[in-house]
Amino acid sequence: MSDARTIFTKQFKEEMKKKHLSYRGLAEALGRPVEWLVTVVVGNLALSESEAKTLWEKASFSPRDEKFISALTKLPEAALDGIRRSRDPVIYRLYEVLSLYGGVVRELLNEKVDETGFTLLKFFEEDGRVNTVWSAKLQPVNEPKHIPQQSEIRHGAFAGVKAKKLEKNLTWEAIAAGIGRSKEWLLAALLNRMLFHEDEAKKLCSLLDLDSEAYMKNLLAPPERGCSIYKHIYMPQNQAVDTYATAIKEMIMEDFGDGIMSAVNFEFRVDITDDDRIKMSWSGKFLPYKSY
Repeated sequence: MSDARTIFTKQFKEEMKKKHLSYRGLAEALGRPVEWLVTVVVGNLALSESEAKTLWEKASFSPRDEKFISALTKLPEAALDGIRRSRDPVIYRLYEVLSLYGGVVRELLNEKVDETGFTLLKFFEEDGRVNTVWSAKLQPVNEPKHIPQQSEIRHGAFAGVKAKKLEKNLTWEAIAAGIGRSKEWLLAALLNRMLFHEDEAKKLCSLLDLDSEAYMKNLLAPPERGCSIYKHIYMPQNQAVDTYATAIKEMIMEDFGDGIMSAVNFEFRVDITDDDRIKMSWSGKFLPYKSY
């Protein structure tokens, strides 16, 4: 982020605090989503000149500093590496979610995510949980989908389950319903990110006519959650978190207070909408820092 934008962000937040302004109030005055505004303020999106001037006026900054207006209209320099290396626990949790669920999204898609990537559509609090909704345009994929080697995932269990799924013409949703789980959780477990209980593994083997003696040991093996989040198939989600992580941190602070979003007490959903878009929904329990 440029020096001018860095100074702007610091001064802007100080002015907001002095004037008791909220991101949501300013976003409403601008007629733009709060998610967009916060991402601009933290330096990951650019404004038009008229939007920059309106933002300055609505925040009642005086006198107006033209160098800040100019800085806001320029797309900031990429700060991806800095964000990814961040030791901030709030931001780290967002990448932890990708390490758990990044492969799930790719497996559920027959298309690929458009190069414009994911947009953070909505951030909201509900029942003490941090909720984010992401959206991206889908486009047909011409290259063959990446198929992991059998040795990569649960010693071949994933490949065997997928072969049976195709043979029986089943959907992931139907298989998940058969074991009493969501399709997202099922895929995360098959991709070695979640732990099957014995009864779930037995139901899966029975539903797909799998050799339980051959599969149970691998299905019940402890998950390996330390995967790299930089795999190519996760790239659209990585880019989304690169862009919006700092904004999400700011909104958590404003709406919840000092704390983090849990990646353990967490729910993940993927839906394909009628207009050929993918929608990801994240919901994690807010965990406040404890004073003692």
